[in-house]
Amino acid sequence: VLDGANAARKLAGILLETQFAGESWRHAVLGIGINVNQTRAELPDVPPTALTPTSLRLVLAGATGNTVGGGPGSGVPELDRDALFVALGQGLDEAASRAPAVILADWQALLWLPQGEVQLTQQGTRMAQGVIAGTDDNGNLCLRDAGGHVRVFESGDLSLRLHDTPSQ
Repeated sequence: VLDGANAARKLAGILLETQFAGESWRHAVLGIGINVNQTRAELPDVPPTALTPTSLRLVLAGATGNTVGGGPGSGVPELDRDALFVALGQGLDEAASRAPAVILADWQALLWLPQGEVQLTQQGTRMAQGVIAGTDDNGNLCLRDAGGHVRVFESGDLSLRLHDTPSQ
């Protein structure tokens, strides 16, 4: 999410784990975490290199010029998490009914690409560091290293902040 100053803030996170049998996937488990009703005081402190967290309620408050928390007349009531869960499920079901090429095109159009370097690890080992150059036609991450070479990754953990740990 971009705030009024176009600063990126973290509203949600996803974790996707898949298991393959040869070239076919057997199953996928999708975990989604969304900050829904937190006030600024309820959100965690993060290092200065990390994205500042926000919540849907704070985003709505900012869009309407209201405040969150603080008693009567604060503007934005708590959101109904059950209704959000149902709407999310309906949206995922509707998206899954589209052709794969349409899903990929929609996803790429909405993809937020962080500025600056990122780090990709696989099973705790740093595999690459560079700038995201987008995705390929299969949705794989394209990462441009300092030498200008683009490498494609099908899986891994992406960190938006660099770590001081040496390559393993």
